[in-house]
Amino acid sequence: MKPTLEDLKKDQRILREYRSLIRLASPEMADEEIRLVRQSYKMALEACVNRQEKLGELTIFHALGVARIVVNEMRLGIQSLVSALLYDFIIVTSNICFIIKN
Repeated sequence: MKPTLEDLKKDQRILREYRSLIRLASPEMADEEIRLVRQSYKMALEACVNRQEKLGELTIFHALGVARIVVNEMRLGIQSLVSALLYDFIIVTSNICFIIKN
């Protein structure tokens, strides 16, 4: 059975990964940037509902993992973080349109 959006919002593994990402990134971000990351995460989660990787894992885990690398290892900024969260979903989902302000 495929998970619903409500199932994903309550999934402790996803929440743990998201909260860890916010903890890593938040010392460097303003409140507005944290809201932007939160909005990007929600959009990625919604797009993830009907997608799974070939091995059965939800694509949101890949997006969160890449975002973690962008923040923690590459030390890139907010645009790169948001791009990492949304990249997989922009490629295949034509109804996601997201503008990142400079």
